[in-house]
Formats: sequence, structure tokens, C-alpha cells
Amino acid sequence: MIKNYLINRFDTFAEQNVNGTQYFRVAVPITDTIIENHIAGKITIGAYSTSKEGTCKWICFDVDAHRKKDDTEEDVIQKEIKAEDDLQNLTSFLDRMQLRYLVESSGSPHSYHVWLFIKEVEVEKAYYFANAIAKEAGFDGEVNPKQRTWNKNNQYGNLVKLPFALHRKHNVFSSIHGWEGETMDIAVYDISDIEIPKIRKNRSRSVKPVNVKLNGVRPCILAALEKDLSGDQGNKMRVAIVREFYNFGMTDKEQLIDLFKGQADFDHGKTEYHVTKIIEREFNVWPRETLLERCPKYMTCENCDRFDCKEA
Repeated sequence: MIKNYLINRFDTFAEQNVNGTQYFRVAVPITDTIIENHIAGKITIGAYSTSKEGTCKWICFDVDAHRKKDDTEEDVIQKEIKAEDDLQNLTSFLDRMQLRYLVESSGSPHSYHVWLFIKEVEVEKAYYFANAIAKEAGFDGEVNPKQRTWNKNNQYGNLVKLPFALHRKHNVFSSIHGWEGETMDIAVYDISDIEIPKIRKNRSRSVKPVNVKLNGVRPCILAALEKDLSGDQGNKMRVAIVREFYNFGMTDKEQLIDLFKGQADFDHGKTEYHVTKIIEREFNVWPRETLLERCPKYMTCENCDRFDCKEA
């Protein structure tokens, strides 16, 4: 199963360190012995999402309830509830679409990988298909592959820990739900005919970052500030909010920080750190296509009359 369905490139892999805190790339081919050692718990390895040719043959949705150092017990409980809800919502949608998938308990409590296998295809199509599913299912966790495109500067893509692994931090093996021995009936879907909508190219970093086609802060950005900005999509919307307000004149860091005071997890120090990082880099307003791609749960374009945004 691992070789046929989960390895996009055999010339290299990532190995987890002994305490399970990070991965490092190993520039040697993946062999049967390496896979056997992974299954035996001698090592824990991750596979890259992209082949040397820029193709991909799996989609993985990451559902997690990872605990942070400063989480209270109530925070942990809420994360666990959300993770189970996310898993239920995602798998219910896949069931309605009659798509067969594998659920893996990934090793830490209330954390899962949901695998969907596809015939090898350009990573752009895998990315588009995966995010279309996430949007329709209302899923705001991590979606793999994370790369929209492949290029020589990003030739590996992100990595995902392979199944049947020893979670070195929790000392627990991951497990595939319903796995019975060495074989399992696995569905593989052909998405090669999917057409990807054309996306406007990003403007040069040397261009002044104000998007003059937009007439001020958009309603979706303002409305998002009244919502709970949690999960992966919530974090991305926070980035969009800072970029939006910064572009349209709010350059005072404290004012940008104050935008998030209504969030349940507001912490001045953490917010200051992230705001600083955002405005240190690229300040461009995210176009509508990017917002719809990265944080669709906060978008209400159907009921919005901001034509300057839709035409920009």
C-alpha cells in the first residue's frame, strides 16, 4: 500500500527526529527496508506531496487537536470537540459524494489523517480538487498538497507522515480504521479532466502594494472581524485582515493589533508578533480568488455587490 499509493518520489524522504518535534530531509532513496523499519517503529518517515515531475497521487486532510503549552483544560476540550466535528463533517460530505477514503488515527489524541487517492496528476489539479472538497465540506483544517504549483524552487512540496507510523512524541502507532491485515480495497480516482479556473498572476513585489482597483476595505473583511477566526482558515483570514487594513491607511501597529481584541484567544504579545511579521513582508491586498481559495468559510460573495472586488 505505502509504495503504490503514498510515495510520490522515491529518491528522498523526511525522517522525524527522536523526540517527534521536527523532520529533516534524507537524500537517499526510499527502499523496502526503510519502509519496513518505519512500520516496525524503528524510524518514522514522511513522504513529500510532489514528485520530481510535479505530480501527485494523494490528497490528505489533516484533522488535529494539538495541545499548546499555554492551553487551559477548557481549551483542550474545545479543540477535541472541534476536531471530532471536523472529521464528521468532512467524512459525511465525502460519503454524500460517494468518494471512498481512508481515515487514519495519526497518533496524537483526536487527530486524524483522511486520505483520498487519485491517479497521478499535476499537483495543481490535486490542490484544486482537494480545496474544492474542503470548501464544500466546510473543512478548515490543513489540506495537502499545500502547493498550488510546482517549480524548481519548491520541488518537494510539503510532507505528511506515512501511515503505520510510531508517533515518537506520544509513543503510539497510527492506525487505519478498518484495516484488516495486509490488504484493503482502495479506490483511486481519475481527476485528470478537471479544469482549473485561471487565476490572475500576482503583482511584482516591486510594485507599490496598494490595490487601487479596490474602493476601500471590503465587507467580507469587516464581517470576518465579528466572527470566530479559528482553525487554519481563521488564521489565513487574520493575515488577509491585516493586509487589507494596512493597505487602506491603518499603518499604526497598535491599531492593527486592536482589530483582534474581540477574538476569544486574543493575546497582545502573540498578536503583535504576527502583525509585525505580516507587515514586514508583502503587504498586497489578497484578491477575491485568493480569499475564496484560502478562507472560503468567511466569504459571502453571492450576496455582495462590491463589483470593484469581483472585477479586480
